Amino acid sequence: MNALPIPSKAHLEWQNRELGVLIHHDLEVYDNNYCAHCPDTLPSPEVFNPRELDTDQWLECCVAAGGRSAVLVVKHCSGFTLFPTAAHEFGVHSSPWRNGKGDVAADFVKSCEKYKVKPGFYFSLGCNDYLRACTHRMMPCATLSWEEYTRLVMIQLRELWSRYGELGEIWFDGGMWPERRDREKLAELVNELQSNAVCFAGDPALVTSARHSGNEDGTTLEWGFSGYDNRPLDYLNNQRGLRDGRYFCPMECITTNRENDSFWQGWFYRQGEDHTLFRPEELIERYYRSVGHNSTLLIGMEIDHRGLVPDADSRQFAQFGRLLGEQFSDCVGCCRGEPGVTVYEIANPDNREVNMLELMEDVSFGERIGRFKLFGLDENGDEVPLTFGDAIGHKLLERFPRARYRRFRLRILETFGEPQLLRFALYRVERY
Repeated sequence: MNALPIPSKAHLEWQNRELGVLIHHDLEVYDNNYCAHCPDTLPSPEVFNPRELDTDQWLECCVAAGGRSAVLVVKHCSGFTLFPTAAHEFGVHSSPWRNGKGDVAADFVKSCEKYKVKPGFYFSLGCNDYLRACTHRMMPCATLSWEEYTRLVMIQLRELWSRYGELGEIWFDGGMWPERRDREKLAELVNELQSNAVCFAGDPALVTSARHSGNEDGTTLEWGFSGYDNRPLDYLNNQRGLRDGRYFCPMECITTNRENDSFWQGWFYRQGEDHTLFRPEELIERYYRSVGHNSTLLIGMEIDHRGLVPDADSRQFAQFGRLLGEQFSDCVGCCRGEPGVTVYEIANPDNREVNMLELMEDVSFGERIGRFKLFGLDENGDEVPLTFGDAIGHKLLERFPRARYRRFRLRILETFGEPQLLRFALYRVERY
């Protein structure tokens, strides 16, 4: 048997956070005519002037939703930075907001510390309308060479990764730069300044990385592994992962909190679109199909022209958080795992109804558990199949038709080394 990929300490901490928000705020909130990759439509920094910007309110909404991590988009496709930079003048330092003395990134990190949420930064490497870069190449109208462009980006990344303390996640939307020599420069800087961060869409051969599910609807396959080895994979095999891949590179799912046909596919705020918000129940389904499928989940958080999470969105996050808590409020029974044990039982003397299985694996040893089955035991002690799976990983949440048995049995049928089950629990949950 090939050796299993083993997670780093940073991976384990990142997986344990499970749920967070991905916060978007840029110039298009103030000028809806701006169109990405069309630099002629780029607004001036003068339009950026949120009168009530309050990062504490952002983090209150994150915590209300059950989030334990928050990633702030500090530079999106426009090139406008939410932090002061020496690389150029296109940022908050050239805006009227706080007379050019403000720093959204600094405020955000302070709020994360206050609310005990792990911060992260998103920085688009390949797209920058101000500097005329698009999808990792310079536009025909660019005045900079690629080498000059990457030099300015490296200045900004050093600023970001050295000023604001330890980050839990670094987001490379669109991946790291395609040329290996450029990726190596990035990796060297990451490992120098933020070695404990997990890099979304990073190169797992160079930095501690997580991979993208390949969609923006917050879902991945029901069973998958965290192994990866940098070879090209199609959509389904990327989601499934590789049991014995060379690198531990777990999945992260992302979803907007609004319909994709709203402004900027639901990532940025525009007035008059509250009707596009997902129902909290829809977000719960995405939680089950991400966190419950051995992934983490980031939910999009829009910031409006005031600098606040919109009122309707704030209510949505709070309602989602309440529903999420309800999913785990009615535990019928649970037990801790033991090294090497492959059969577990939970007694249900009151014959209560059960319809959700939670399994967690101690993945610090690698993902060692494959196929399993859950049974109810009838009056004769015979096993009645209820549900099954092909992998567990950090967490598996499996819902099944409601069942009443006085005893339930879990059988682990396939292992890759000594199994290390962490938790086996059964719940009664409402379906939406």
